[in-house]
Amino acid sequence: MQPFVSRNISLIDHFASDIVEGLAEETNKKWIKPKYLYDKVGSNLFERICEQPEYYPFRTETGILKKCGQSIFKLMDGDVTVIELGSGNSAKTRILLSSLLEKQKHVFYLPIDVSQEILLKTTHNLNHEFTRLDTLGIAADYLEGIREACNISAKNITMPERKFVLFLGSTIGNFEYHEALEFLLSLRANMEAGDFLLLGFDLQKDVKLLENAYNDRLGYTAAFNLNLVSRINRELGGQFSQTNFRHLAYYNTEHHRIEMKLISKKTHEVYVNRLGRSFSFIENERIHTENSYKFTLEKIKDIVEDSGFRIAENFLDHHNWYCVSLMIANN
Repeated sequence: MQPFVSRNISLIDHFASDIVEGLAEETNKKWIKPKYLYDKVGSNLFERICEQPEYYPFRTETGILKKCGQSIFKLMDGDVTVIELGSGNSAKTRILLSSLLEKQKHVFYLPIDVSQEILLKTTHNLNHEFTRLDTLGIAADYLEGIREACNISAKNITMPERKFVLFLGSTIGNFEYHEALEFLLSLRANMEAGDFLLLGFDLQKDVKLLENAYNDRLGYTAAFNLNLVSRINRELGGQFSQTNFRHLAYYNTEHHRIEMKLISKKTHEVYVNRLGRSFSFIENERIHTENSYKFTLEKIKDIVEDSGFRIAENFLDHHNWYCVSLMIANN
């Protein structure tokens, strides 16, 4: 099997148009989509964030997968093809692949990520690490990637027809509720009845615990957030200075979400060569870069049922901080 498929030729154009749309907004309504946090530099920084003691989501979800991996696959009858959205370095997925290979003689794994470099490295490493695994990376955004993965699966008669789609890391929390519902409905449209979906949900908990996770003592989350302006410089010829901005992350108790922003330290303008225009910022102006919604089990049930799935089982840690939910596509 070929190791890599690219479907993201126009990503730089999407990045450019989104930056124009977001940064041209009026004062304190500027935004940058959170998916742009994850270029090569951002992805490396996120790996460091996951190692920090304050960042409970990674180790908690990992712990659930280690404890419950075999239980997850006991709920599945027959072989499955594994597809992962936003796979990154597939660190947590290795746990599931190891468990699945105890049940299944051969596994096909299709990781989807916008970073070609990470996909190439991951597919190479996994195909050498697991002798009964075939990994084919797909460089694309989520929905384009799932369509491509389904096309590949349909054309390859050696791949199991039933799909096991992974969307871990509570990335679903980056969506507004209506966006999350639309996204899951789009996923369901690309899946067959009886296919499986594994979603990670970060649950509501103590505010201090939540805020500490996004303000680690060593400053990796701040660097991760500030990398956005450096990415604009690298890819679009921007003239941003990180020293003119600072990182802010706090819990919005009304909306049950962490909000992450960049704050302009002074009034200034920044020219972006590829866009042929400047953007103005006033002192203390906020650029919204990410929301991370925190869920209840009731909210999870609502969004799952509204999007054409049913919950087979929820797997939680002993603190009830985090939920990994196995869902089945309805008829």
